Amino acid sequence: MTDEGGYGRFGTLSRVELERFFYLDDEDRRLIAGRRRDYNRLGFALQVVTVRQLGMFLADPLDVPPELVDYLAEQLGIEDSSCVKQYTEREKTKLEHAWEIQHEYGLTSYSEVEAELAAWVADQAWVSGDGPKATFAGAVDWLRNRQALLPGPRTLERLVTEGRQTGDQRLWAALTNQLSAGSATALLALLDPPEGKRRVSELERLRKGVFRNSSKGMLDALDRLADLIALGGQSLDVSMVPQRRVIGLATYGLSSKAPALRRLQPRDNRLAVMVATVKTLSGRATDDVLELFDLLMVTDLMSKAERASREEKLHRYPRVSRNAGKLAAAVKVLLEMTEVEPDISLEMVWDLIENTATKSELRAAVAVIDELVPVDDAELAEHRLDELAGRLATVRVFLPAMMRTVAFGATAEGSAVLAAMKVLAELMTKKTKLPASWLDARQVDHDLIGGGWKRLVYREGRPPETVDRAAYTMCVLEQFHRHLKHRTIFAPHSLA
Repeated sequence: MTDEGGYGRFGTLSRVELERFFYLDDEDRRLIAGRRRDYNRLGFALQVVTVRQLGMFLADPLDVPPELVDYLAEQLGIEDSSCVKQYTEREKTKLEHAWEIQHEYGLTSYSEVEAELAAWVADQAWVSGDGPKATFAGAVDWLRNRQALLPGPRTLERLVTEGRQTGDQRLWAALTNQLSAGSATALLALLDPPEGKRRVSELERLRKGVFRNSSKGMLDALDRLADLIALGGQSLDVSMVPQRRVIGLATYGLSSKAPALRRLQPRDNRLAVMVATVKTLSGRATDDVLELFDLLMVTDLMSKAERASREEKLHRYPRVSRNAGKLAAAVKVLLEMTEVEPDISLEMVWDLIENTATKSELRAAVAVIDELVPVDDAELAEHRLDELAGRLATVRVFLPAMMRTVAFGATAEGSAVLAAMKVLAELMTKKTKLPASWLDARQVDHDLIGGGWKRLVYREGRPPETVDRAAYTMCVLEQFHRHLKHRTIFAPHSLA
């Protein structure tokens, strides 16, 4: 059909479309043959193909394209198709024919399925949140699949509107009924600028998720998460609502400006948007904290400790640097030449390399590197751990707040490390009679101390019944970070 057609009407019809959609089969012809006059047979045929194609009978059965009338007349052997104009002279004729067609073809009246359709539309609105056009199209398909007659467009539009309102009200109630009066007030207050600030709302501040890769940035991220938790970000329950609806509300809340959200009506709609937004923001804020923690561990702690240990190694063994330079120069020549001339001969490559270093010099350099930097360099690894332990000051700024704010969980494999982290967070905030460098050995998990950490945690000269605070903290933190990577320690997400 051409695009100018629509609900309850035909567009311009091509010959191909006429032959495809409006061909009269034997059953059609049998029923049509029961009419005595040509205009009644042609009018009856029009009603048959109209209800089949449009899903409804037209108030004026003749409100169809002329080419359709001509095509049906051609099939019925009626020479003068204009006779069909007499079909509507008697009002009852079209009604009687419509009733007969409905009965013979097993069509159901709209009134019989209206209540069931209304319930279906309300359920669809609850589950999907589709717009009016998509819901209207879905309702048409629902009726056609059940061989039910379509009502007038205004009737169906009204049913869709009421069904969507029912679904929306159910959604809003599910999300807002859990709120106390105080919680509702606090959520709506996010849309207002705090005192002293004219334009920036609290919601705008909470939506920002860019933090510097530093201890201060980590504290800022944790403060934001704590504010969202205080608003109910982790206690708000959205599990009874289809996830798609929560995401839809949250997307609107996260992308719209505060003044637009303040204008949302009714109040339950506005409040439901804020519930979904804060719940989703809480999950994102948790993710931001975990991502920032991972970034700090990798770039600010472990990588720097690794680099410092390598630099110390090179400082202690200057021959390594000198000989490594020769090897690097030779490899650079090799890579450059194979990229420029892939088919270059080995002899020519060696000629070019020997302009930088001779074969004997390179063999000597390899021997020195093998001697001074073995593959398993325990000393280098131990120095890395010592450097890592020396960075406790970076961690102690945010570790207690992180363990207090993020509701971490753990599998059986990660539970011991998580328990040790919680104890460490408590010890960092408690006053103790021990000097700041030591921890009471009775308060640590000795089973977690292994490898190169043992010598540092149980370093010589420590007071009796103590362990090195920095070494034990970083030993546990390193394992905590690894368990987070492997998901044996985890944090809750908003829509999980």
